[in-house]
Amino acid sequence: MSNEILKVTDLKKHYKTKEGTLKALDGVSLNIDKGSIVGVIGESGCGKSTLAKLLIGLNEATSGSIIYNGRELKDILKKDKLSFRRDVQMIFQNPYDVFDSKMTIEKILLSPLKIHNIGSSREERLALIKESLSKAGFENIDDYLSRKPGELSGGQLQRISIVRSMLLNPQLIIADEPVSMLDVSIRADIINMLIRIRDERNISMLYISHDITTTQFLVNTLIVMYLGKIVEYGPVEAVINKAAHPYTKALLSHVSSIDPREKQDKIHLKGEVPKPIGTGPGCYFEKRCYRTLDKCKCSYPEFIEVGDNHYISCFNLIR
Repeated sequence: MSNEILKVTDLKKHYKTKEGTLKALDGVSLNIDKGSIVGVIGESGCGKSTLAKLLIGLNEATSGSIIYNGRELKDILKKDKLSFRRDVQMIFQNPYDVFDSKMTIEKILLSPLKIHNIGSSREERLALIKESLSKAGFENIDDYLSRKPGELSGGQLQRISIVRSMLLNPQLIIADEPVSMLDVSIRADIINMLIRIRDERNISMLYISHDITTTQFLVNTLIVMYLGKIVEYGPVEAVINKAAHPYTKALLSHVSSIDPREKQDKIHLKGEVPKPIGTGPGCYFEKRCYRTLDKCKCSYPEFIEVGDNHYISCFNLIR
């Protein structure tokens, strides 16, 4: 049997605009094995959130294939949508946008249990909720259950968002920038919570972020995206310690070192991230790259292996 829980092949999401075709996602392929965590990093506008929305069926792809547990996502959403919604949960960037501000936390957490028929009574469901909140580090649980989302801090509400997802015992979590809106001191708590979930439940996860520092401690495989395309991917240690694509090297050069005496040579890219309109036929990164070659303007580079399961899409290492 295949160990893959998710297989994505040549996934594209294009939009027609007055300026031309906007290629929010342009040919992304990736696999997630059962029990593994894949990280996706890149600047804002690289297509990370678009990818997340396609994977959970919030948006429909222009073309390409999404296979979940051996079945095409389109077929699952037509025939078994409720089951898919239980199996695949999403943790959003801003928890305040996720919850109904008029509902109490108790009602928010009871709702998915009722929808998916988990627990035979309200008392049984409440017991499950309280046990989950306790494991997540909450004390005075009855007090939290009576509150509304606006009465909680961002960190508290994001932990509750994770608890709500885990109540359904999902097989796959899509986490879209789950710590980016939180204080640095709170981010570690959320990351540690996700690590504990990974270790205890052997859950699969796609973790999306622009922050390499937090991502590297959580994931097994790291994917680097730029303008809707993957430019580098491989085992997280290889991508972090032996980055080969100029874009990845630039991102890593801005990561702070824990040693204040360490001298860092930061790589400053030209201009800002452009809109993915009118891209190609050359490399999409060519106009900002500090190692561009003549051929970079003419065609898009294929992936080449630079290490054990470590790949980049770049002409600089092609001889």
